[in-house]
Amino acid sequence: MIVLEAILSGAEDVRIDVADGWICVYADVDWLHGIEAKAFSGFAPFTAGGPNGATAEFFPVVFSTSVVTATRSEVRLIKGDSVGPLGGLGGGWERVVAFEVTTDQ
Repeated sequence: MIVLEAILSGAEDVRIDVADGWICVYADVDWLHGIEAKAFSGFAPFTAGGPNGATAEFFPVVFSTSVVTATRSEVRLIKGDSVGPLGGLGGGWERVVAFEVTTDQ
């Protein structure tokens, strides 16, 4: 769902990386521009998704150990105590959302 948000917002390059317990979504468009705070605190309206469109970034906040997001200018910890793979963020990505997945049952 998060990948689809980026694509519907006009991203032409969207990538997913899974490593060391983290899932990262990278895009060449900042699909959360102007709605970042709302997207991580609940379901924000997402007009590019149609009349009933809503953001999905709240799901990792509820179900993951750590959640972090980054733009070219900043890295922001949303939940937890680790920024994981975004600690040394570089490159030309406009927006990255990463979340730590716990496999303990």
